[in-house]
Amino acid sequence: MLTPPPSLTPTPTVDVTQTAMVEILLATVQPRTQAQYPSPDGQWRAEVLTYDCTKISAEAVDENAFDLLQVVRLSDQEAFTAATQLQNCGGVGAFGLGGLEWSPDSRFFYFTDAREGVPDGGGMGWNRSVYRFDTTATQAENLGGARFSPDEQKLAAIGYDDVPVDYTADHLTVWDLYGQVLACYAIEAPQDGYAHGTLAWSPGSQELVYIETTCPRSGNCSSWVYRVDLVKNERQLLLEDRQPTFESVEWDQPDRLSLVDANFQTWSYTLSTGQLEPPS
Repeated sequence: MLTPPPSLTPTPTVDVTQTAMVEILLATVQPRTQAQYPSPDGQWRAEVLTYDCTKISAEAVDENAFDLLQVVRLSDQEAFTAATQLQNCGGVGAFGLGGLEWSPDSRFFYFTDAREGVPDGGGMGWNRSVYRFDTTATQAENLGGARFSPDEQKLAAIGYDDVPVDYTADHLTVWDLYGQVLACYAIEAPQDGYAHGTLAWSPGSQELVYIETTCPRSGNCSSWVYRVDLVKNERQLLLEDRQPTFESVEWDQPDRLSLVDANFQTWSYTLSTGQLEPPS
């Protein structure tokens, strides 16, 4: 569980650490409530507090802001810190803590650290990170780049290993909102390289597709496209060893996928026939 920074107020300087920036914002800025999310059972309230863009010192060139997401147990008003985020105002990329939804039994609160914006460069194939705060353990975990199903009853995520050199995808996992694992498949990265992926749900929420992309340091990246049927509990390989890689996928019609490659060309794949049509 993340803990709130200490309430110290260091002497402002231009070159300060991130911890010092947070301490200054907490000491000098009145927070506003960005949003509140009451739990279905009425026992919890998640809320995002924002310390708005402020220069941390007269000498500072840029402004900074700070988001705090806490989950409050209403029976005794104890607040648990789920996540914090220091922001560089005026920058590019995805930012901001924001709530997504509660599980029906009020055990899990789902949220993101990318409330607004997209990654620098456009975010093709990007799924924003989703976190899950467990009110039983009173702590949060990072599920990975994720998407909720269209019926909002399930969540699929590409999970990443946090290692010093790379964020390397190592699994695709599907849960229901209660936290039960419905499917899990390993993503195998090259021994000397890394892997990433993206996913899309079917319109009916019973299937999904995902792209697994592996990148050896000594060669070109390749991608594989899989289909997962949650009713049959099976996975099917649709396309393999694609170069240039597919970077984005949408299941935009019941029998068709739209796939965008690394050259920003859009391909069409018909599920019933297995036919891949090149860009027109």
